[in-house]
Amino acid sequence: MSRIQGNGCVARLTDVTRIYGTAGRETVALRGVSLAVHAGETVLLLGPSGSGKTTLLTLLGGLQRPTAGTVEIFGRAVEDYSPRELQRLRATRIGFVFQTFRLLEALSVLDNVMLVMRFGGVPRAEARRRALALLKEFGIGDLAGARPGTLSQGQKQRVAVARALANDAELIIADEPTGSLATAQGLDIVRLLTAEVRQRNHCAVIVSHDERIAAYADRVLYLEDGALRTSGGLASDALDPLPSALVGGIELDRPPV
Repeated sequence: MSRIQGNGCVARLTDVTRIYGTAGRETVALRGVSLAVHAGETVLLLGPSGSGKTTLLTLLGGLQRPTAGTVEIFGRAVEDYSPRELQRLRATRIGFVFQTFRLLEALSVLDNVMLVMRFGGVPRAEARRRALALLKEFGIGDLAGARPGTLSQGQKQRVAVARALANDAELIIADEPTGSLATAQGLDIVRLLTAEVRQRNHCAVIVSHDERIAAYADRVLYLEDGALRTSGGLASDALDPLPSALVGGIELDRPPV
């Protein structure tokens, strides 16, 4: 159950700019982005490669800090968290889903899902119970003892989603979750993820170039050249609360812009 009441704000970016490089060789990944995401909603950020989508996700996940502007996660500015607190936050309240899955090949499917809970301090017996229940819910309970290398791409992504949800994370961050999958597989993964988000009153932010995901999102925004836009121009609804009618962390590599 979410610790965020109603449709409260889970994370907020206010006039955020992120620049890589040094003077004379700077690359602006994000420019003046403002965005708020809320409990109970799935927000889809569409945009081509190089538009700043992954950079935005790493800021939402507390994996880096903005060059300018403010990032707040669960009502607190990211710079006010200590490194240890941010690590704990990613282990207990933020779940990550990656296009490349990032499963540990030396561990079984069950142990991959349990691992994030163990980092979060969940007792082993409880972690095992939760992991088995999630794997069964996602239709891969019979693969609990298998190694990731023996799974199909779709099965691997189901394990990755189960891992992201294992700690009952209130913020799910998904980076191109359908990118490595066939159409039917990818959309099925998104359907499972968004259904869990609504049921738990949590929040998901998905970045993609795949517009088919829009059918499962409550809000769709566009990132172009580091600026957040709607289809008609600069985004005006990025900070709007979720309409009432709508129903652990693993470090990312240095993000591309």
